[in-house]
Amino acid sequence: MTQPPPPSAQPGDERQMILARAVREADLDRVVAMLRDSFPAPQHTVRSTLKWIFDAAARDGIDLLSPPPGFQAWLADPLSETRKGPATAKPNTVRTRLTLLGAMYRALFEEGLIQSDPLFGIRRPAAQRQAGHLPDRASIERLVAQTTDLEMKAALLLITRQAFSTGEVLALKWSDIEPARGWCCGGAPRPGWPRRFCRGCRTWPANMAAGSFPRAFC
Repeated sequence: MTQPPPPSAQPGDERQMILARAVREADLDRVVAMLRDSFPAPQHTVRSTLKWIFDAAARDGIDLLSPPPGFQAWLADPLSETRKGPATAKPNTVRTRLTLLGAMYRALFEEGLIQSDPLFGIRRPAAQRQAGHLPDRASIERLVAQTTDLEMKAALLLITRQAFSTGEVLALKWSDIEPARGWCCGGAPRPGWPRRFCRGCRTWPANMAAGSFPRAFC
């Protein structure tokens, strides 16, 4: 039985020829349009992300279909460039560019236009973790004051003034609330403990009238 030939770098049909020419000429719009189902992102995102690499390839005469020796070293500059200048891209931006460029090369391999991955062995920067910044007390109070939806205001008051978790607020029932005694009990009762001393018991907010607790949380 005759074995199928290995993927060839020489395109054999019209689609391959058009796609190969687009990659060689750094025609990003055509490449993205022809490989739109191969990228894990919308077309406009792919274009804006890979623009720096394709523009640099067109400027420097780099054939992205058959990259020259030292391609990965050359790639370091466009990977890290932004509008602010060279070497200004954040690690997560570089990782995203490599991911989308890698998706392009995988698609080109499946199309039979390349036989190896030009990005094989390239080192990715470590992912940058987003630091959580809590709003200050003034911002929280302003948010509560500007909230007109009573259900949202009730939730915000319980979370910000009574230290309820989101899960505790969403799990509240009418039976958890004792307005006359100033108790609002959330969470599962502890064995042997009275309901009003269960986890999540909080003093009722002074500015919330009895009977005003929204039914959305019941």
